[in-house]
Amino acid sequence: MSDAARPRIHVVYDLDERPPLGEAVPLAVQHLLAMFLGNVTPPLLIAGGLGLGARETAFVLQMALLMAGVATVVQAYPLGPVGGRIPIVMGTSIAFVGAVIGIGKEHGLAVVFGACFAAALVEVAIGFGIVRVRRLFPPLVNGVVVMLIGMGVWLARRRA
Repeated sequence: MSDAARPRIHVVYDLDERPPLGEAVPLAVQHLLAMFLGNVTPPLLIAGGLGLGARETAFVLQMALLMAGVATVVQAYPLGPVGGRIPIVMGTSIAFVGAVIGIGKEHGLAVVFGACFAAALVEVAIGFGIVRVRRLFPPLVNGVVVMLIGMGVWLARRRA
């Protein structure tokens, strides 16, 4: 798409600007609620699917929130080529919940953490090479993937 054909984006506040308190508080509450749902739901689904006790559930939830915090800081304040100076809360994804529950039921929680670490390394490698493979993901492919993620979560939760 040429620069002339791209729609202009109006940015109200830049990363280093501060909105007035009357706007900042409701926006912060909205941001907090959105973050809470996205970062708490996947660990709770996984813990429920694996039948974890209260201590293990709390541990999985704490690790998800800790990593979301680290990712948020790196996204807002980049380290080299990693991060985009975007003021958003990063978090977990529901995309992997079905696979994690399957791995956890078969091999246990320790293997789940190892699998997530290995998958993170693959995602980093893909991230550095995304320009070369972007053409392999047209909207139709993306739509099918999103549908399969939803069906996988539904089936994983139904079996739990």
